[in-house]
Amino acid sequence: IEKGQVSLQVLSTCFGSCPTAITHHAGSSQKGLAKFLRKYPDTFSLNEDGMVCTVKEKLETVNKTMKTDQTAQKAVAYFKTMLSKKGPLDIHALSSDFGNCGEDIRRHVKSSKAGLTKFLLDHQKTFIVDAKEFVYLNSKASSES
Repeated sequence: IEKGQVSLQVLSTCFGSCPTAITHHAGSSQKGLAKFLRKYPDTFSLNEDGMVCTVKEKLETVNKTMKTDQTAQKAVAYFKTMLSKKGPLDIHALSSDFGNCGEDIRRHVKSSKAGLTKFLLDHQKTFIVDAKEFVYLNSKASSES
């Protein structure tokens, strides 16, 4: 498994063309292959859907997801602070302030009005965007500060 994940079914089909010595150890059926892979939890991960990946790949995916979540939280905090200080603003005014936030936030939000709009709508527990594209803090979110 070079990159990503592969189904146990596809992997077991590939094993059919392997030398006998390999299929002897790993098994020639999906069930036998699954049993073999589970013997090496430090190397392989087999999830409930029958997808196999290397543990390294799984950790890289988890780390990327955690970093994305942290950046999203940082972006929410940034725009929440801005709206707390300045009050409701239109999306254009918020997007024109991209120069003052970090590069990671700009990349996460996509540094565009459309990207910012999508980001704000994805975080409706914190932000409200009205029909005129004004952004407000959700009253529940501002009371949790």
